[in-house]
Amino acid sequence: MALRKILITCDNYYPVPGGIQQYVRGLGLELSKQGYKINILTSSVEGQRKREKMPEGHVIRTSLMNNAIWHPEIVLSKWKQLASLISSIKPDIVLANNHASVAIIKAAKSLGIPVIHCCRGWGLLCPLKVRLIKPETDELCFNERSFENCSVCAKRKGKLFEYSDKLEHSKQELFYGNQISLKRKLKLLLNCVSPIPIPKLKAMLSLKALKSLIDRYDQYQLILESADRVISLSKMYCSFFDSKKAEAIPTGIDEEFYHPVDETSFLNKLNIIEPYVLVTSRIHHNKGQKWAVEALKYLSTDIKLVLAGKLKNNIHTREIVETIKQLDLEDRVVFTDFLMPKELKQLYSGAIATIVPSIWAEPYGQVTIEAMACACPVIITENSGSAEAVDDGVDGYIVPRKDSKAIACAIKMIQKKRDEFGQKAREKILKKYAWPILSKKIIGIFREVY
Repeated sequence: MALRKILITCDNYYPVPGGIQQYVRGLGLELSKQGYKINILTSSVEGQRKREKMPEGHVIRTSLMNNAIWHPEIVLSKWKQLASLISSIKPDIVLANNHASVAIIKAAKSLGIPVIHCCRGWGLLCPLKVRLIKPETDELCFNERSFENCSVCAKRKGKLFEYSDKLEHSKQELFYGNQISLKRKLKLLLNCVSPIPIPKLKAMLSLKALKSLIDRYDQYQLILESADRVISLSKMYCSFFDSKKAEAIPTGIDEEFYHPVDETSFLNKLNIIEPYVLVTSRIHHNKGQKWAVEALKYLSTDIKLVLAGKLKNNIHTREIVETIKQLDLEDRVVFTDFLMPKELKQLYSGAIATIVPSIWAEPYGQVTIEAMACACPVIITENSGSAEAVDDGVDGYIVPRKDSKAIACAIKMIQKKRDEFGQKAREKILKKYAWPILSKKIIGIFREVY
């Protein structure tokens, strides 16, 4: 029997926007063009119909998948109900994305339906939700999940009580503290002399909870690897799975939408007349905007930095604003807040380069191939999966993480032959990253397991 009906699952779908939504829509549109019947199973959205026909496929929304991002264990507990729903759809094959994958894979396996897991991130790999970057030290973690490793992160994150430290602090405060109340002294004394001091009891409970959490994520990994195959967006994330099952296939792009355009009117609207470099992502410490800002110190004063990302009044935005003030760069940094793809396309087209300065183990920055499709060279840190799309010194530069001087040096090099770099970037996208090309690789995997 020929492969015809494909079920794609994802935690959220439009009208909720995001990278996974772009991926599913792009793949769905391409497979629909090729004659495949596409169903998209996702969580419910208030005010949206449970079933809706879209150009990329038939969207089915169910509350069974709600809150999968924060609580995959709850969705996993509903796998039998999901199995009944999947059975009613009668797919030939299932492509499961992101957090709900653990439930979808188990459901599909119970029905004897071939299932492929698409790993798009760290959500089902890191129990402590620290994006595979260790708190305080900012060292990277490459799915090194174990009680020993995770307990160190837990302590740094403040999720684990350190008995010895607490006991020592109690002693120091008790014997050397000034002007502490009698009630406080009694509590400190209890901590020091009790057979099971309160800090130790808290530590014991925390350790037990942490071990249980790690065991749960180990179980997630076993479920993910029980899928017939695993697709990862980058070779880096492929290494987190059984090498016999995993294959790296990056996300595709609509090359007809993302292409060089005249950016003059939009730049005038933003009052940008000088040459500029671009960073496009939400403002967050892990996204590394700080190092892009610092790079301005080493560049000609006529170069501006445009930060095109969602602005929130939080610690991350305040950190960037403070860095800009300390370096006296207020007149060289432009904040745009959230922009639509049409507006981003204009910024890509006019930039010297797009910088992707992430400091965490980022699975795949979609902005990398968006910029390249618009003939914009990319400067990207080596710890990002989408660095695999850049040829160093040909269509962009790959730089060390947290290195503002290296970013500045790359900008200077690109300035000398920006058009040449940009043209090669665009040519690469047309040759390797357009959906018609990448969909063939995905269909090839489908046919292997069907």
